[in-house]
Amino acid sequence: YRLQPDNHEPHQRLSQAGAADMERHTGQESLLGWIRSHCLEPLRAAQSWSELHQVLREHGLQLRERGNGLVIESDDGTRVKASSVDRMFSKAQLEQRHGPFLLVSEPTGPITESSRRYLKQPLALGVDTVELYARYRAEQQQLTASRADALSRARRHKERAFQDCRRAGQLRRAAIRVLDTRGIGKPLLYAQAHAALQASLKAIQQDYRQERERLYQQFQRRSWADWLKQEALGGNAEALAVLRARQTASGLQGNTLHAEQLARAPCAQTAGQAGPAPVVDGLTKKGTLIYRAGASAVRDAGEQLQVSRDANPEAVQLALRLALARYGERICVQGSAEFKAQIVRAAVDALLPVVLTDPGLERRRLAILKKESVHEPQVPTERARADSERGSADRRGAGCAGSDPGCSVGPGTGPGLHGGEQSHARRPGRCPPPAGQHRLRTLSELDLVRFASGAQVLLPRDVPGQLEQPGAAPDHALRRGVPGSVVSPQAIEAAQRYIAERESKRARGLDIRPHRPYRPGPGALSFAGLRHVDGCDLALVQRVETIEVIPVDPDSARRLARLSLGAALAVTASGSIRTSKGRSR
Repeated sequence: YRLQPDNHEPHQRLSQAGAADMERHTGQESLLGWIRSHCLEPLRAAQSWSELHQVLREHGLQLRERGNGLVIESDDGTRVKASSVDRMFSKAQLEQRHGPFLLVSEPTGPITESSRRYLKQPLALGVDTVELYARYRAEQQQLTASRADALSRARRHKERAFQDCRRAGQLRRAAIRVLDTRGIGKPLLYAQAHAALQASLKAIQQDYRQERERLYQQFQRRSWADWLKQEALGGNAEALAVLRARQTASGLQGNTLHAEQLARAPCAQTAGQAGPAPVVDGLTKKGTLIYRAGASAVRDAGEQLQVSRDANPEAVQLALRLALARYGERICVQGSAEFKAQIVRAAVDALLPVVLTDPGLERRRLAILKKESVHEPQVPTERARADSERGSADRRGAGCAGSDPGCSVGPGTGPGLHGGEQSHARRPGRCPPPAGQHRLRTLSELDLVRFASGAQVLLPRDVPGQLEQPGAAPDHALRRGVPGSVVSPQAIEAAQRYIAERESKRARGLDIRPHRPYRPGPGALSFAGLRHVDGCDLALVQRVETIEVIPVDPDSARRLARLSLGAALAVTASGSIRTSKGRSR
C-alpha cells in the first residue's frame, strides 16, 4: 500500500500553530507571521546584540526580557516569544552566540525613512482590500467609542443610584434615632434598616452588571473575517470577493456544477434566465453562499455550485438556474450517475436553455426533449374539435347501432335517419361514457370491483374503500331491536338529586362521606349499599373515603342486594358491574 513511517513529529510549534489559527480565523496578519516574512533573515545575520537590536528597531520592534526568556514587542504593545519566531532566537542560544543579554538603549545606526512597522493588516490576497479595511477600522473605532460612552453613562447612573440609596438609609436611621423606644426595639430597627440598605445596593449592582453585559453585546467588536461576512450578507460584492480570495477557500467536492473553464469569472445574471432571486440561508467565512430548497441545500462557492446528497428536484432545478445565470449556457456536471440523471430531468422539465458539456448527457437531454415534444398533446380549437367528433361519428356509421349491448341507442337513430333526433346530435361510440361503465343497469347501483381486460390494468383507485375492510356491515332491518344497558335520563336525574341531598347534609356538619357520580379512575371499589330514589335504583360504591353513585336497572339491583357491605367489585369500560359472584349491568 506504499505506506510511509510517521513519527508524528509536529511541523509547527504550539505558538506558531496558534498564530496560524488566528490568521485563518480573523483574516489578519499576526505579529509572528509578519516577523517571519519581513525581518527573519536580517535577524539571523546579526553578529552581536547591538546589531540584533538595530534590526528590530528598524522594523519598530524591541527585544525585552520577560520571565526566563525573551519577547519581541511591537509599537502597539503586541508581544511574541522570541523562540517562537525561530529556535535560534531563544535566550540560551542567543547568549551562547553573543554572550550575556545586553539591552542597548540607544540606536547604533541611522533609522531609514523606509522602515516598516507592524500594523494589524489583512493577509495579502489577490484583491484590493484597502478601502474595505479602512471602513472596517473606522467602524470598529466608532463601536469602541460608542461603547465607552454608553458604559460611562451606565456607571454614572449606578453612582447616582448608590447615593440616593445611601441617603434614604441615612434618613431612615435618623428617624429611628428620634424614636422613643426601650429594650431591643431600636437595635432591631437598625438591623432592619441595614438589611434593607444592603439589599438595595445589591439590586443596583446586579442591574449595572446586566446593563454592562447588554452594552458589550450591543457594541461587540468583530474580527476582519466576521465583518466581511456581515457585509457580504448585506449584499456587498467586494466583501464576498475578499472572502472567496482568502487562503482558506477551497474547491467543493461531490455533486457540483461549474463553467466549462473552472477559472472563468462568473458572468452577470441574464434577465429572465434565473427567475426570482433565491434567498440566502447562510454564508461561511470561506465565502460559500448557502441556498435552502426544502430539505436540500445548494452551496455557491463562486466558481462551483454544490448540491447536497439526496437532493430533491426543487434543489436541482435551483442549482441549474443559478449555474445558467452565473456561468452561461455551457455547464459542466460532475458527481454521481443519479445526480447527472436528475440534472437532465430538471433541464427538460424547466425548459432551460442549457448545454451540458458532457456529450452523453447532452444527447440524453436532447432525446428526452424531442420525445416529449412529439408526444405533447396539442389543444385544438372548439370548431376543429366539433368537426373531428362529427366525422368520427359518421365514419362509425350504423355498425354501432344495435350491435353493441353497451350502446344505449337503438337502430335507426343515427344522424341522417328519421329517428326523432335533432340533426346536430352525434351518435355515441361503441363504449358508453365513463359514468355509465361497469354498472348493473336493472339493479340498484353498487360499488363493484371491475375485472380489467388484458389491455387494461386494475389500479388501487379502482377498488372502493369499503371493500378493503374485512367483513360486512350487519343488517338488522327485519329484526327487533336488542335491548341495551343505556341509562335513562330519569335515573341520572335521580342520582344527581340524591348526591345533592347528601352533600347539603354534609355541609350542615353531619358526619357523611363525600358523594359524587361514578367516574373511572384508580383505586379499589367496594360495595356500599343500594338506594331507591324516585322509582330508580342506585348502587353506591366506595373508593377510599368517597361514595360514588351508579344508576342500575332492577335486575342488577336484585343481584347486588345479595352482596354484603364492603364486598369488592369492579366496573368495566362498558359500564357493567363485575362481582365475585357474577356480572350485573
